[in-house]
Parts: sequence; C-alpha cells; structure tokens
Amino acid sequence: MNDQQIKKVIVLNLAFWAVAIAFPFFTRILPTGSGSSPKIFEVLVPLFQLMLAGGATYLVKSALGKQK
Repeated sequence: MNDQQIKKVIVLNLAFWAVAIAFPFFTRILPTGSGSSPKIFEVLVPLFQLMLAGGATYLVKSALGKQK
C-alpha cells in the first residue's frame, strides 16, 4: 500500500469511530411524543456502536491484509 491509500484507510477508520462516538448524542436530541427517548434506544444504540466498531476493525484488517 502506498501512503495515499494508508491515509484513506486511516481517515475512514476515524470517520467510523467519530460516528460511533457521536451517535448516542444525536439519539438523545431526537424529538419524541413523550419527551423521553424510547426504551428501544437503550438496545439499539450500543448495538449500532458495536457494528460501527466491527466495521472499522474489518476495514483496518482488510487494508493490512492487502499490504503484503
């Protein structure tokens, strides 16, 4: 891999993590009828964060695998 490809992988990995970190804050500001966040968010938010972390890990793993 050249430097340009490595930078793209790093930026995309950081984007995955930025979205994973910011996602709970965005779900808290969503308007709901009752004024409180739905109970399903307590399950979906961590699940979505784990999926983003898994995607970021897979991206780095595949990029490092192509390096050889």
